[in-house]
Amino acid sequence: MTIATAFFTALVGIVGTFTAANSSYRATVSQQVSENERSSTEFLRSKRQEAYTAFANEATATYQALLDANNLILPDYALPTLEDFNGVHRDVQSHIEKVSAAFTNLELVASEDVCETADDWEKALLTAANEHVHAALPYVTGRKPRDDDYRKLWMTDKDLYPLFDMFRVFTRAAREDLTDPELRKPAKNCPKAQEVH
Repeated sequence: MTIATAFFTALVGIVGTFTAANSSYRATVSQQVSENERSSTEFLRSKRQEAYTAFANEATATYQALLDANNLILPDYALPTLEDFNGVHRDVQSHIEKVSAAFTNLELVASEDVCETADDWEKALLTAANEHVHAALPYVTGRKPRDDDYRKLWMTDKDLYPLFDMFRVFTRAAREDLTDPELRKPAKNCPKAQEVH
């Protein structure tokens, strides 16, 4: 064997070793990237599920608090006592604050569809609290006499059903998001959420 042949044989061996090492390194890096992506996806799905569940629970509790308040301002019955009304009024206000906080957390991780349906639901609950519960306070305290406007404060089925239906709309959007094989990107911004609440 000549020196040139020996050198060439050694060079081929070295190149082969480097090639094998490089292939092994690339496979390892690719596997790590794939595992990191899978881990990030699972982490985001988990955080979404937590945020969606927390928001749905708070929104449902807020709806129930509105129902409790509504049962005190029946149009054809005597006004509730200030103590009773203050109790449900505080409860509604507390739930509104909690559902707003839950929405803020949801907004950080939610997909566009879920963010928008949650925003609609939160705004509808806040509107109902303002228009039907908070607006009853002047009547209960005696600052305003009971009139036709007072009778309109009581929420009918026509007022309540859309609030209840938003639960179905939200849970459907959340379920579709969480079960989508391809992870949906978080909302860049929830357009309506940028408005003043």
